[in-house]
Amino acid sequence: AKEAKPALLEAARSADEAVAVAAFKGLTILADGADAPAMVELLAGLQTEAARGYAENAVVAAAGRIADKTVQADAVLEKLNSEQPATVSASLLRVAGRIANAGAFQVVDSAAGSQDPTIRDIAIRALAAWPDGRALDRLARIAKDSSNATHRVLALRGYVRLLGSDKKLSAAQQVTKYEHAMSLARSDADRKLVLAGLANVSHPDALPIAMAYVDTPAVKDEAMLAALKIAQATAGARPAAARAAALKIAAEASRTQTRDQAKTLADTIGSAVSIFDGRTFDGWEGNMEIFRIEDGAIVGGTLDKRIVRNEFLCTEREYGDFELRLKVKLLGDAASANAGIQIRSRRIPDHHEMI
Repeated sequence: AKEAKPALLEAARSADEAVAVAAFKGLTILADGADAPAMVELLAGLQTEAARGYAENAVVAAAGRIADKTVQADAVLEKLNSEQPATVSASLLRVAGRIANAGAFQVVDSAAGSQDPTIRDIAIRALAAWPDGRALDRLARIAKDSSNATHRVLALRGYVRLLGSDKKLSAAQQVTKYEHAMSLARSDADRKLVLAGLANVSHPDALPIAMAYVDTPAVKDEAMLAALKIAQATAGARPAAARAAALKIAAEASRTQTRDQAKTLADTIGSAVSIFDGRTFDGWEGNMEIFRIEDGAIVGGTLDKRIVRNEFLCTEREYGDFELRLKVKLLGDAASANAGIQIRSRRIPDHHEMI
C-alpha cells in the first residue's frame, strides 16, 4: 500500500474535489512522519476548499507518527510563521491545536489573544480541547474575561474537563481550582458542570464547596449528589463533617434514592470509629521515614526510590470484631509494586516485621 503514496501525494494537488478528497483520505492512513513537511505544503497549496478538512486530518495523522512528540508540530509552525493567506493560517492553526504539543501550545496560546476574530475563535476552541494541564490558566482567564459568551462556556468546560484528567494535580490543588471554577460559573448549567466534576474529588475540603449549593433550587439535586459522593469518600478523614452533610441531605433531598443513600451514610458514620483523623498519626506507630500524610490520606513509600524491606504502619489499639472501610490506591510498576493490609498481626519485638 505504501507504494501508492507518491500517486496519492500527486493526486492531492488536484483541483477536482473528489480526487483530492480521496487522496487525502488515503494519505491519512498511509502518510508517516517523514511525509509531514510535504503534507503541510499540500495543505497550504490546496486547490479545492472542499478538501480542507480532509487535508487537515491527513497532516495531523502524519505528524502524529513522528516518534518525538516535541517536534511533531515543527513543519506546521514553520509554515504558520511565514506570511500566508487567511484561510491557510486558520487551517494551520487548527492543525497545530490538534497536534497539541508544547511548541503548538505557545502559538495557540498567543493566538487566543489575536485581534482577528476567526483566529481567536480557532485558538480558544483548540485550548478548550487541549489534552493536558498547560491550558488550565489560559482557559481560566478566558472564562473570566472574555466578552464572548460562547468562548466563556467553552473555556469553562475545557477547564473543568482538564481538572478531572490532569494527573499532576493533587486533590488539594483540584479543590482550589474547582472553587475557582465555581466562581467563574455564570449560569446554572455552568454550576452543574462544576459540581459534576467536583463530585470526583476525594478531599474533605471539597465538601463545603458542594454543600454551599444544596439550598440553591436550580442546582440542588446536583449539589446533593456531589456532596454525598464526597462525604462517602472523606468520611474516614472528617466523619463529623461528612455525617452532618449526610443528615442535611437525608432531611431535604427530593429524590427518594438520594435520601436513602444519605440516611445510610449518616447511620454508618454514626456507628463507625475513625482510626485515622486525616491530619496526624495519633494512634499509629511505624517508620515515619516511610509513611506520611498527604491531602488527608496516608501515603507509604515513593515512586522515586525502592523500599529495601517490608514496613508496616500499625494501630496502637487492638480491636475485636470489626468491618474495615477504606479506599486504597496503588501506584508504580504493576510487576513490582507491593502493598497490603494485615489484620490480627503483631509486630516482632524490636523488629520491622510482623507475624
